[in-house]
Order: sequence, then C-alpha cells, then structure tokens
Amino acid sequence: MADAARLLEDLQRVDSAPRRPLAREQPPFAPRIPHAMLTVTQLEYASTIVVANWSGLSTAELSTVIALISHLSPQASLRVRQDAIEPWVPGETFTAGQERPGWIGLLNDDDYEPHLTDPRVAAFRYENVRPLHPVRLRRLLDRLETDAFGTVVRSAGFCRFASRPHVVAHWDHVGRMITFDPLSHDDALGDDQELLALGQDLAIIGLDLDTGGLTAALDDAALTDDELATGPTLWARLADPFPL
Repeated sequence: MADAARLLEDLQRVDSAPRRPLAREQPPFAPRIPHAMLTVTQLEYASTIVVANWSGLSTAELSTVIALISHLSPQASLRVRQDAIEPWVPGETFTAGQERPGWIGLLNDDDYEPHLTDPRVAAFRYENVRPLHPVRLRRLLDRLETDAFGTVVRSAGFCRFASRPHVVAHWDHVGRMITFDPLSHDDALGDDQELLALGQDLAIIGLDLDTGGLTAALDDAALTDDELATGPTLWARLADPFPL
C-alpha cells in the first residue's frame, strides 16, 4: 500500500521505525530502520502496489507519484484504490531475493522498463572508473540535500573511495540518508570471481533532475588526472570524513 498524498514526504523522512528481523537473519539485529529506507524497500520488493489516499491530489501530482513508484519498482503491478472496497487479486509468486528494485534493473540496462512515465520523473545510470575523493564527495552530498540538481529520491549501486581503493562499497541512498557499506575487497577475490565495479556504477532516480549537472558534479568528485597519477599509497592519506 502506498499513501499517494504522503509518499514524497515519507521518502524524505529522517526518523526511524522499529524493525522486525528477517526469519533467516542472525543476531545481532538492528533494532530500528530509517523510515525512508523502509518505505522504499517495501515499494521495491512489492509484487503489487495499491495506491491509496490520492483523491486530494491534482491529476498532475498523481501522475508524478505513480510514475515515481513505477520507476522505483518497475516490475510491480500498480493499482489505484477506488472508494469502494475491491476484491483482492493476488499477484505472481515471488521471493525476497528476486531482482525487483528499479535500481538493479537500471544497472542491468535492458531490464529497466517502467510502465508509467511523467515529465518530472527521470532515471539514469552513472558510470566512472575513477575512485571518489572523499572530501569532494562530502561536498557533493551537501549540495544534493539542497536539491541543487533536482530532487534525487533514490540512488544506489557501487562505488570506491580513493582513500580505500581496494574496497567496493554499496552506495545506498534514499531521500536524506545515505550509507556506504563495504561489499568486497579486491585482495579477497578468488580467481573465478569478478570485480563488482572498477569505480562508480550508480542508478539515480528523481524528480526534475538536472542530469547533465549532476553527472558533471559526480565527475568532479572523482580523482583528477594529477591525483590519479599519484597512486593508491598517497590516495590512502586523503582526508576521509566518512566512518569506516
């Protein structure tokens, strides 16, 4: 169920909600989850999404909300709830491990096909093989919070910090929260394992996006030619405002 009137607000919330551990999850459990992350996760892994509380929105506002949902969860079936009680029609059977999130489909290129579009809603893939300068990335994230390039609702994928050049991190962002969780270390890969990413491989979904400006800003956050030439030993000495 998606609350159309509150969806954009819910995706920007910074408070946390109680979290139920998954059946297969082992302790210790994180007791709470950011509300925005809970909202986007529920959308991304849904097989059917019922859009409710939409009557107070204009046609244009409803179009934007539904298109945003479709971009976040392109494989889900969308239904707009009417005032009358409708019979429940179950969707297809699926598992939580299926690749339903829109950001995964976007990184897989041809798997990303939102059913509904709107002029305000956009999505694109960003790639750059150069690692990120941590300080310049911090400045860029501060600009994103001010909607300098439009409203980036969701961005996710893979990245590398120059200060930790051998570690691939999971870039996981929604609304006003972002995490960078380490996924793999190059030195720990087996002979038959491939790198998750050389540098950045990101899916970006949002409203009124300045894709050119955001792409340029992400490029500027990566190492310059001169910085790249100094090598990983000096990169590791760069100031890094992000917790390990």
